[in-house]
Amino acid sequence: MLKVLLKDGANGGHAAKITNHDALRVTVVENDLPHIMTRNRKRLFSEVLGSTGASSGIVNMNVDGTTDQEFYIQSIIPPVDPSPGEDHYDIYITSIIFIVADSAVVHNKFGNVTALTTGIDVIVTESGEETYLLKEIKTGGQLIAHAGAMHSFGDGALVNELTNWTDTDDAQVVMMPISDFVPGGIRLGHTSRDRISLWVRDDLQGLEEFTCRCFGYRLYD
Repeated sequence: MLKVLLKDGANGGHAAKITNHDALRVTVVENDLPHIMTRNRKRLFSEVLGSTGASSGIVNMNVDGTTDQEFYIQSIIPPVDPSPGEDHYDIYITSIIFIVADSAVVHNKFGNVTALTTGIDVIVTESGEETYLLKEIKTGGQLIAHAGAMHSFGDGALVNELTNWTDTDDAQVVMMPISDFVPGGIRLGHTSRDRISLWVRDDLQGLEEFTCRCFGYRLYD
């Protein structure tokens, strides 16, 4: 039998470990561990959906949606001839936070607006294919339930409610933990036209505030 030693020739000459059952010990590590004086490949992403993209245009979705209105975050489309050193990144969305604020927040209404007629939709577009995250949500109770009813707080009529959000308004806060459903989160690839959209299809002007924030990270080339 030929005796072989597997050894690292660059970083201190560390030798591989073999178990008593002749198995090579390995460890899974992330492929983007940063080197000293280099930028992280993974960087925080926290943006609200806007009428013209991430945190841009109108971000308070208390609009008249009797004519459908879209609020979205879209992947970054790199230029055909990128500049040297120009950053390209994918967006990974790991959680979504909905905030509905009004003079009163009840489960059988949307804020204090009578239950919607058509309802809001949240749609992910990947490679031209649409998938509904939420469909025809007409009340705050439906928003809580269809978002997974996870990480809730409070009880009874005050579930997911922050009282005194402002001097005159309360707020319903609903978290949708995307990474619990899709490991690693939803990917919006930078060479695509992937996007996450919220469609308002009713008149929500009676609300004080309605926002949708996406948390996650940007993964750079």
